Amino acid sequence: MKKLLIMMLLTVLLFSGCSGSSSDQGRMAEVAPSEQPAMEAPDYDYASSDEEAGYKDETNDGTMPEQRLIRQGNLRVEVQDAIATGDDIRNYVRSIGGFVSDETQYINMIDGREYYSLDMSVRMPEHRFDEALDFISELGKVDYRYVNVIDVTEQYIDLEARLNNLKAEEERFVAIFDQAETVEDLLAVESELARLRGDIESLEGQFRYLQNRVSLATLSVNLTEERIKTAELESFTFSETFQNMGVSFTRGVYNFFLFLGNLFVGLAYILPFALFLGLIAILAIWILRMARKKRNDQRTQSSREDVLDKTKKDER
Repeated sequence: MKKLLIMMLLTVLLFSGCSGSSSDQGRMAEVAPSEQPAMEAPDYDYASSDEEAGYKDETNDGTMPEQRLIRQGNLRVEVQDAIATGDDIRNYVRSIGGFVSDETQYINMIDGREYYSLDMSVRMPEHRFDEALDFISELGKVDYRYVNVIDVTEQYIDLEARLNNLKAEEERFVAIFDQAETVEDLLAVESELARLRGDIESLEGQFRYLQNRVSLATLSVNLTEERIKTAELESFTFSETFQNMGVSFTRGVYNFFLFLGNLFVGLAYILPFALFLGLIAILAIWILRMARKKRNDQRTQSSREDVLDKTKKDER
């Protein structure tokens, strides 16, 4: 009787587990991230961050749950010194419990002067997002500002409920495993426990990712340096003028040698054609000289014959 009861419970749980897993797979695409973040903060306490932001597990009035929001934005700021401003942003973000997950530095040469630009991906606690946005905006001239808020409350609650259901189902299978008497029962329960553990770990990974996106807001910052206009005489300095003169002279020398190199390359390219044309010209000149010499010899011979004929006539 006991064995029959265990088999009936196992059959019921198998059917319920199969239906639950199929529904989980059908809804997996709603919460599975299409792209993982480039870098995450190590050992971040999401629970304490939620409590600071006012998030609690229970609802406000017993019916409506607390909203779970993903906040992200883009900010492009023109500053005088991109490197120094980047240091200020890093120090400020660390002071509010955030970090810089990605950073790229560029150097552009414009009118003989180096201009730096900096791309930064900043992560900070969600409730400090507006403060960080205002702080970075005041560091220079804002050229572009974009903020996006995504409500993921439904996904958050759904993931949490599915995790709780799977864990409760796992506990029931553990209880059945303790009561199993035959090897077949043990293997069947172990198989279901392995499947449940895989589903739980998958959902826990999605849940941690969603908690990370909710607890830590993301702000993409682009810093560009302000270009110096040639008409502005206030920023004129002799050192900068000599530096620009040196850069111009270097460019002139470089272009001169580049011109000579291109000239030699062009000469080397046309040299075979020039040799061929030179041989033809030499051959043509030789032919013309030979023809002229032949005509002169003929004239000389005819002149001699005329003189001989005249001499003979005179002798007669």
